[in-house]
Amino acid sequence: MQTQHALRITQHRSRFTNYVIRDTRHLTRHFFQSGTLLLLALLMATVTACQRKPPPTPTPTIANLPVPTFTPRAASPATPRPSGGLPTTATAGPHRGGPPPLAATTSPGQSEIVVCMGQEPDNLFLWGGNDTPAKLALLHALYGPGAVTGGTASLRDFAYQPAILAKLPSLRDGDARLTNVPVHLGDPIVDPATGALQLYQGDSTTLPQLTVSFRLRQDLYWSDGTPVLAGDSLFAYHVARAPGSGYPFRDLLDRTVRYVAVDDYTIEWTGLPGYLPGTYFLNFFAPLPQHVLKNLAPSDIAVSDFARRPLGYGPFSLEEWLPGHHITLRRNPFYWKAQQGLPALRRLIFRFPITAEQALPSLLNGTCDIVTGDALTPDQIPAILDAQQQGTLQAAFAADPTWEQITFNLQPADGRPPFGAQPALRQAVAYGFDRASLVERIWHGQGQVMNSLVSPDHPAYPRSGLTEYPYDPQKARALLENAGWRDEDGDGIREAHGVRMVLQESAEVTRTMRITDGVPLSLTLLTTAGDPLRSQVSQAFAADMKTIGVGVAITFLDPAELFADGPDGPIFSRRFDLAEFAWSPPAGRTPPGDMFLCEAIPTSLNGWTGNNAAGFCDPSFDSSVLAAQHTTDDAEQRNHWQEAQTILSNGLPAIPIFPYLKIVIARPGIKGLQLDPSEPSGLYNIDEIHP
Repeated sequence: MQTQHALRITQHRSRFTNYVIRDTRHLTRHFFQSGTLLLLALLMATVTACQRKPPPTPTPTIANLPVPTFTPRAASPATPRPSGGLPTTATAGPHRGGPPPLAATTSPGQSEIVVCMGQEPDNLFLWGGNDTPAKLALLHALYGPGAVTGGTASLRDFAYQPAILAKLPSLRDGDARLTNVPVHLGDPIVDPATGALQLYQGDSTTLPQLTVSFRLRQDLYWSDGTPVLAGDSLFAYHVARAPGSGYPFRDLLDRTVRYVAVDDYTIEWTGLPGYLPGTYFLNFFAPLPQHVLKNLAPSDIAVSDFARRPLGYGPFSLEEWLPGHHITLRRNPFYWKAQQGLPALRRLIFRFPITAEQALPSLLNGTCDIVTGDALTPDQIPAILDAQQQGTLQAAFAADPTWEQITFNLQPADGRPPFGAQPALRQAVAYGFDRASLVERIWHGQGQVMNSLVSPDHPAYPRSGLTEYPYDPQKARALLENAGWRDEDGDGIREAHGVRMVLQESAEVTRTMRITDGVPLSLTLLTTAGDPLRSQVSQAFAADMKTIGVGVAITFLDPAELFADGPDGPIFSRRFDLAEFAWSPPAGRTPPGDMFLCEAIPTSLNGWTGNNAAGFCDPSFDSSVLAAQHTTDDAEQRNHWQEAQTILSNGLPAIPIFPYLKIVIARPGIKGLQLDPSEPSGLYNIDEIHP
């Protein structure tokens, strides 16, 4: 739960996905750096050395076209426009208009509600700014279901549903297809086994190439009445490719060969040979209003007026933004669900900021109709449950993909003893940590113990084979004794006696080392300062460790210092024994396996980039993760993810503690309020909520 958030974004090039390190005041997005610039340099050098013919001229992009300076101008409401706008490799047919705008065909609802939030968003642009709960809620209002993917698809119980697309493309239905294409020495490809972008080395062969056709709904309009066409998605693609655009998923751009408009409503995406992502049906660039933004430099969009007054195609459009006080949205008459009577509200008001102390009184006295979770704290749950039982409010709870954990350092980079390198020690610590009691105290019966990368309601959660660690201090003591950790001096802290460690430094390299006899099992736990929840967790952990003879000294650091890039920050330069923080995976159903791959270990050689601060390396885990990420078969994906989690639960580079809770409270008369464990926002269905 978040009362105050400060967000720091570290822009690395992401390997596959973006992870957020979260605490209750601070978020850090730490992207894994895949070495794209170095790879491109190598590609150029190799091609030159082989004296191959230059590749065909690529499709023109906004990055290599003259970019006009921005001249502010008013949009022309309700005026259809031709498709395209930037060069394509296919010519779109003439716009035939589609269905008429719905402004005059439905009668809007007459009600309004007030949503009170703990924060004010910094902007409302899909790609830029801080992805706080407040911003996500507003994006759902401006872009509709699936706003996290730009409206492409929404999630319900971890199943993707089409939003602004007529359907999700699939290989089974034929709107996605695989074609074997010739590959020659020096051609850029994606290794089908690892997903690595590389130059092909070897004799000429063939590799599968994936092409996906995306079909937009034909009743889709911008909130000014202009049709949303394939050209808007094509425009977004060219903007994303431009330097400084802020588009976060650079790997998708690197692996895209063609992105073209086939007609007014159809976009076709083609990837590099060998690139077979499991979520290929999301390789769609959410439309941007070309008729509004075509004169704006891509690097300026995120800081332009558009970022604070965006044009969307969701249930609401922006009416007023009074900084520090409220944002008012009005019903969008051109919303594609308007003929269903949605949204149910005439006006939607977001008020901010509201403190945790103000939240319940403001709801009970009628100032707020809904209070979002970023204005609530876990210690308010008993009062919320009491009020719900008395009928004075309603509350919805759901597990969040964000999960709290304690990471071991298996390979310290600063010469300290590698306590975390010993599997028996890691397992003993897990058995000695009473997570169930802690979860009950913090979440007051609404939480659950985390045992893997995902919660038990996730479809990829292993139904068997997972190693779990219920509280068993006697077993913890026995494991430590057998591993050579004994308290022979009687001070309550165990010391090393014949302890040897095996360090898996990479997929190919291991080394053995011995801990000097007499070294005490005294560990330092790093975590964030000024956070009551994190303080409660770390102190409970230290107390539990003391009962099994493990000393834990807690060091609280400012988040900016703790999560700074290596070699400055202790986490990502691997200068710690234990570290407590939370991982917040990207929205979607893919488990966050990337963070424990061998190649994701931050080192001085890769510029301290990578999410694998634990230094965990298990080639069998890597194989399972990469196989899961590079198959288009759902059943195979699920099986590989379950294998990976089984391996990880035994290796135990980190102790999962609990998933965070999403909470939304509302006055009793509010209807349609519901939470979904796979949607990050508590207001993902804002178009259905009404008094």
